[in-house]
Amino acid sequence: MATHRGDATAFFRFVHALSQEYQGLESVHPAPTFKKHTFLSPSQELIDAFRPTLPHLQKIYPRELAISICREIGKPLDVVTWRFDKEELAMLKVMFNKDRGTAPRLTIQDCLTAHILVLLNRCLDKPIKRVSSVASYRALDAPFNHPNVAGNQYYMFYSAPISAGTSAANIAGIICDSITKHRDPDYVANWLAVCGHLMLAAQSAGQTYFFAGEEDALLCTLASHIQRASSGRRRHRIDGII
Repeated sequence: MATHRGDATAFFRFVHALSQEYQGLESVHPAPTFKKHTFLSPSQELIDAFRPTLPHLQKIYPRELAISICREIGKPLDVVTWRFDKEELAMLKVMFNKDRGTAPRLTIQDCLTAHILVLLNRCLDKPIKRVSSVASYRALDAPFNHPNVAGNQYYMFYSAPISAGTSAANIAGIICDSITKHRDPDYVANWLAVCGHLMLAAQSAGQTYFFAGEEDALLCTLASHIQRASSGRRRHRIDGII
């Protein structure tokens, strides 16, 4: 699903409700709401603090130019596909959690992201130094959140820097720590407030934004592929495991 049309949960519920309707059955999911929380305008201090966490809103362009850039940068793509079976993923999780002690247990997502990051860094001239995660806040217990919103409920955050030579297990720990740290409702609320402010500012100026990715960051979303732009600049994305 495109981000402006709703996330996978909203899409699944819609398709399932449609199927139930055709079968003459009641929908098992609650009805969606189109009401969203209205955040107060963020202070300039808050905008400055959170702007670096919004890479996709760093630059705005006239719409025609943004469309042209998008077409140009998306022409030649190198797609790399990996396949891991359940046993391999389970083994990876056990191996990475072996020396964790009392620390939070790593998930398959943490381990797989770290494993692929290490594999990529063996091949890249410029290493990946951090992980950028796109996470859903649909299940977050917060006063501004409604779990049945029809739209897309996501936010972004970065891991701590990853030094050269860091083991895959330790990278998985860094990823896990960043996810735990950024589940704080205040962080999410501030991120959403600044995000909405910057998007409205671009819209009001008749501009739009375009994000081509960052060379030193691995972006974790729900589409597993590596893109290489015509300029030779690499953009990295990795699949999420649900």
